[in-house]
Amino acid sequence: MATEAKLVAAPETKKKRTKVVRVEQEYMDWLLKLYPRPPFPVVSEESIRGLTPEQREAFLALMADCAAATKQTRQEQEAILEQYRSKGYAEKEVVVTDDEEDDDDGGCVSGDEAEGTVAGGDAAVHVGVCKL
Repeated sequence: MATEAKLVAAPETKKKRTKVVRVEQEYMDWLLKLYPRPPFPVVSEESIRGLTPEQREAFLALMADCAAATKQTRQEQEAILEQYRSKGYAEKEVVVTDDEEDDDDGGCVSGDEAEGTVAGGDAAVHVGVCKL
């Protein structure tokens, strides 16, 4: 009676690490065109008057979430712009995996591939960046 042995490949684990990268000039140019930014729009009572109480509550909660996300994004963008104005370029920390490290993409990491923080912030920033 023969015994069959099955080889099972170990799951491949991708190691993540943090590295400092330079923000692409293309993103900087786009960001500079946006500023100064208008404030987040305020919704008037008049515009939500026809909503039911449940709809109104849900809408106002959504607007609060949007305002918080917009504020966080703008703070991160302003930190990038401050670096750019003071140093002539901007850098940020991104988390990359081993696979992304081996990609032959000319040294650039897209927003889909990298999550990062600017000036020690906690939120992910999705922008194009180039490896130094």
